[in-house]
Amino acid sequence: MTIGGLCWASRQVYALMLILFGVAAALFYFAFGVLGAAFAGVAFVTVLLRDIGYFRRSAQTWPAIRKVIDWEKVAALVGEESKRET
Repeated sequence: MTIGGLCWASRQVYALMLILFGVAAALFYFAFGVLGAAFAGVAFVTVLLRDIGYFRRSAQTWPAIRKVIDWEKVAALVGEESKRET
């Protein structure tokens, strides 16, 4: 688990957010000018930085979590869940 790997796993969400924030920035630009569009840009950057902070903490704690989790039990539970769904 790395920060880059977590960002890559979330790439579809970030692409959708980029589109939505782009539309919002365009609307804010026409309604309020450059300052309004800048607010949308700052909001988007803030969301990205927040997520990178979460990813950093996740990557730092992952080695300890990996040692604590009983992966054989997780695999058994996931196998049971997939059998129930089919």
